[in-house]
This record gives sequence, structure tokens and C-alpha cells, in this order.
Amino acid sequence: MATTSNDDPGGSLGRRLPKHMDPTNSFGELTFLQLISKGDAPLPKNPFIIGKSVENAAGQIEGAVTEAQGTKYTLRVRNPAQVEKLLKMTKLIDETEVIVQPHPNLNISRCVISSFDLIHMDEKDILEGLVEQREGVIFVKRITRMQDGKRVNTPALILTFNKCTYPSHVKIGLLRTSTRPYYPNPLLCYGCFSYGHPRARCPGPQRCFNCSNEHQEEECREAAHCRNCDGNHRPNSRQCPVYKKEMDIIRVKVDNNITYPEAKKRVGETRGSYAAVTAQQTADRVKIEALEKKMQERDAQIAQILGEIKKKDESIKQMKALIQKLQATEQMKLINSQTAGTSKQQTQPQTLREPRVAQITGNSMQLRNRSRSPAIPEQVRGDKKTKRQGTKTPTISPERQSPPVKRTQSTNFDEVIVSDDEANRYIMESLSQQTRPS
Repeated sequence: MATTSNDDPGGSLGRRLPKHMDPTNSFGELTFLQLISKGDAPLPKNPFIIGKSVENAAGQIEGAVTEAQGTKYTLRVRNPAQVEKLLKMTKLIDETEVIVQPHPNLNISRCVISSFDLIHMDEKDILEGLVEQREGVIFVKRITRMQDGKRVNTPALILTFNKCTYPSHVKIGLLRTSTRPYYPNPLLCYGCFSYGHPRARCPGPQRCFNCSNEHQEEECREAAHCRNCDGNHRPNSRQCPVYKKEMDIIRVKVDNNITYPEAKKRVGETRGSYAAVTAQQTADRVKIEALEKKMQERDAQIAQILGEIKKKDESIKQMKALIQKLQATEQMKLINSQTAGTSKQQTQPQTLREPRVAQITGNSMQLRNRSRSPAIPEQVRGDKKTKRQGTKTPTISPERQSPPVKRTQSTNFDEVIVSDDEANRYIMESLSQQTRPS
């Protein structure tokens, strides 16, 4: 059977998962159990007895809520081992016999998907394709609407899972389609036009859909009147305050996965409507987002500052390397200059000594030439030789006589200058005289 709806059942708040869900199963998959009394005896009115009994049987569980004015307990459990222990529980600590069983209504979940690729497919074929994924889909229902007096398909589909959590995405072949919560419309009886039961179970008289009076005329000419709020509108109007309150109850029920009476009790205890509570939550979320944005901006500024510090550190390292390079260059220049000065000092005495050596060499040559030169007249030399040998000095022919030595006017004996040719000729003549027999 198709569901008729003029609006998307996911609603404007349907872009998030309900609060009770744990899609990643970080804390275990949630399971709802129902604790009821076995016989006619009611459950103890002391909640501490039930709490200690459950803790003694399975330990600390996530939580629990009451149903039917405290005659039933709905237990929220995530640990599979605790679920098995609680299902075996038969008595409380005060010996009250109880039955723990899976909750008949809360262990299923519904979500909505929208896909134009499935708009012409049958619900059974879609179900077969989804069952192969083993995501726990047990039922698929198409949402339809009236157009020109005919019922046409919409791309929205309601998926029912055999667990209290549904995934955030569902694969349609190779396509990945997001899911959102399913908020059903309030249950309005189209017999008596009151909320809370279907027309098949209507206990009251049939009323007019226009004026709410006890007649069933197809064309009612009276003014529109709502029996639920006494407003000047039809009882099925979406602007009715009672309709809006019923929608608030349904949203609380779906978001927290609790029973309708419990959701109605919560809405009655809260000040203001569900819209007011949602608006406050939205305002808080806006504030949190603003704070997160500021934190992101601060993080970006810190990252920028750290980047600048890193750049400055690199610049400092480059400057240090350049300074070290310049210092090494200056040190090398200093060493080279000192080495050049030392070599200059070492080579300078040699250049200074070269003239001295030349002078000394020249003087020794002059002395040697002087010793062999006829600085003393031949006559004087001959007289000395005659005196030593006791013989008469032989006479020398004028050809063999050496030419007179040119002397300078200076009386310094070291400054006698003899040419090389004259010195050689004189040496040869002296050797010939010494080898000649006397």
C-alpha cells in the first residue's frame, strides 16, 4: 500500500540521524527490551528494586523509560551479552516474577530516501535489490501524491529496517543515496476527525470534514470549523495548533525512539512547543559553529605565524651561513697576506746579499788578481828574490815585460782595477818563468 503525502516526510530537520542512533556502532548496536510482570501482580512501585535487579542480572545498562504509567519498563541495551542475560531474567530481587522480551515496536527503524532512478520501479524489485546488501531492509513503501485526479509516484521511498538503527547511506546499484529520518504524519481519524486512532477503530460518530458536525454531506455549505482547536479552519488543516503539537510529539518520538505516550509526556513537560525547543537548539548550534569558526580562524592565524617564524629561521640560517663564509674568506685573506709578508721578508735579505756577495766576489777576484798582478815593481821583486837565493836577477826582454798596471789615484789597495786580458797574460808569463830552468 502506498503512502500519500504532500510534503517530504523527512522534513526540514531530516538531514541528520536521530540522537539515539549510533551509525558507526562505536558503543554497540542499540536493542530495546520490554520488562513486564508475569502474572496479575504489578511491578514494584519502588524503582530502586527494578534497578538493582537489572544490575544484578546484567550489570549497568544504558538506560530505561517507563510505559503505561509505570506498569512496563523499556530497557536500552547495547551489549549483546547483556541482552542475552536479561532475556533469561525471571524474577526481581523482591521475588516478583517478570518477563523480559524484545520490544514489539521499538526494535525497528524507518528512513526516507529519494531517487529518481527508482521512480518507475516496483516496490518488490527495489526490496529484492536492497535485501542483497544485507543492511536489514525488510520493507519498502512508495510515497505517492494526487495529480489531476490520478495517483502518481514520487522519488521518495520509506525503508524499514529490522533494527533500531539505519545507515546514513544506502547503495542503489552503483549509486550512493543518503538517508534521513522518517517523520510520519499525525494519525488523524477521517471518521470523527480527532487524532490518535485510525478510521477503522473510530469509536465516535462520523463527522463532517468541513464543519465537524455530525453529518456526512459531500458539499457542506457551512463555515469551516475545527473540533480540535475550535478554529475557523477544517480539522485536517496543517495550520491547526493541535496538528503542530502532534507533529512535535512525533518528532520527539522518532528522534529519541520512545513510545508515543512517553513523547507526549515530554512535550507536555517542556515549556513551549517543539519548534521553540528546536529553535533554541538551532541557536545553540549556531553559537557553537561560530565558536568553531573562530577557532579555525585562530588555528589559521597560528599556522600563518608559525610559517612566518619558519621563514625567518631559514633566513637567519642563511645569514649565519653567509657570515661564516665571509669570515672564512677574510681569514684566508689574512693568512695569505701574512704568508706573502713572510716570504717577502725571507727573499729580501737574499736580494740585499746578492750585491754584497757580488762585491765580496769582486773584491776576492781583485785580491786574487792583485796577488798575481805586478803591483810591486819587478826590480824590487827581483832584488828580494836575489837576496833570498843569492843570485843575480835575470834581465827580461822588453817584449816579455808586462805592460804597466793602470792604477787609480786612490791609495786604497783594494780598489786596483785590472782587466781580464791583462790578468790572463800576466798569469801566463809568470807560469812560463817559473817553469823555465834557471
